[in-house]
Amino acid sequence: MSAYGKWLSGPALAAALALGRVAAAAEPAPAAAPALAAWDLPTVIRQAVERNPGLQAARSRWQAAVELYPQALSLPDPMLEYRYSAMTNATQLGLSQRLPPPPMILAESRMALAEAQMARLKVDIALRDLVVEVKLSYHELAYLERAITITQQNHDLLTHIEQVAAARYAQSQATLNDLLKAQAQSAQLDYDLVLLRELQDTERVRLLSLLDLPSSTAVGPVVALALEPLELTPEEVEQRALASRQELELMLVEVRKAGLSVDLATSTWWPELNVMLLTVADAGMEERPEARDAWMAEVSVSLPLDVRKKRAAVRAARATQAAAAGDLRAMAAETRALVRKAYFAAHNARRLLDLYERTLIPQAKQAMQTAEAWNVDQEKNLPGLLETQSTWLNFNLARLRALTDYQQSLARLERLAGGRLTAAAAPQEAP
Repeated sequence: MSAYGKWLSGPALAAALALGRVAAAAEPAPAAAPALAAWDLPTVIRQAVERNPGLQAARSRWQAAVELYPQALSLPDPMLEYRYSAMTNATQLGLSQRLPPPPMILAESRMALAEAQMARLKVDIALRDLVVEVKLSYHELAYLERAITITQQNHDLLTHIEQVAAARYAQSQATLNDLLKAQAQSAQLDYDLVLLRELQDTERVRLLSLLDLPSSTAVGPVVALALEPLELTPEEVEQRALASRQELELMLVEVRKAGLSVDLATSTWWPELNVMLLTVADAGMEERPEARDAWMAEVSVSLPLDVRKKRAAVRAARATQAAAAGDLRAMAAETRALVRKAYFAAHNARRLLDLYERTLIPQAKQAMQTAEAWNVDQEKNLPGLLETQSTWLNFNLARLRALTDYQQSLARLERLAGGRLTAAAAPQEAP
């Protein structure tokens, strides 16, 4: 399966494969997309693959690299030469061709193929990074929308509590401190709503920029995704990353290209030929008819005498090859460390999510219901109700944050692994 297949499925995969094929010429800029009533992740990814200018630029660079191969196989242009001697009144018309040594042509053509392969891998990297960035922004936007909904619901509840506190304070059934505390929490939620909406607008513009759409583009609500369970162990993810991470594949091709540069430097020891064919015409030929179609051939050979220069070129190429091999080993080691770090972040966010869903939120909900019952029974427990209500709100927001952190950590882990690690998640109803 290609790198496209690791990331997309269905219509999104078809669109990505179509974009991955080399075109004869650059495609025109895509037309403006219509306003979307609702955003689901496959639709957003498909739009990004079709429209993102960075991905299009990577594809254009790949097209340019592909055209290097026929150039590397071509011989230098032949030279047409004309000579005239005023002393003998003789003219010569010739054609010369420079012939590089075959090992040099072979090394240059293989290096051109390596360049094309590297450019192809960079397209895969650009696609993968685009998908990851879309996922990061999409999950953040989903979190902000749901956080606004929960905060607004709690703000409405707190407004009611504030009104109750004001009425009880007027009847000397509540203290001034109860009223002030309710007003303070209400003001805090007002600020939180303003902040969340501004962050939502900022994240919306960021997501639109990945799709190369104006910031004024109208968008509907984001369809939140359910949890994508990660069943792989850290060792399995590490093995997949070492086998499939595009940067490692790119570095491996870089090592092969460095080895070809050694072959290219070694090929300079071979002599270079120059072949010339000349037709000769002078005034004396009129007296010798048999010499009218005279021609001559000339072959010249370069002499690679600068031994120090050529040896230095070979040593430099071998040093570059050793450096590329060292970079490959260093990147593999870094990949192992990054995988473990990203895996821990995802695993820790999953543990927090379970803690909130199974323990903290149920306990906070029960405490809030108990405080509400006490308050209805006129036991003047407004402070307890305010505290439990605030705790329940914070726990629900923290649960959403943990879910978003898990999904984003999973996306970052997939960036390292070079493809998807879980099955596609189904849409989830917003709470």
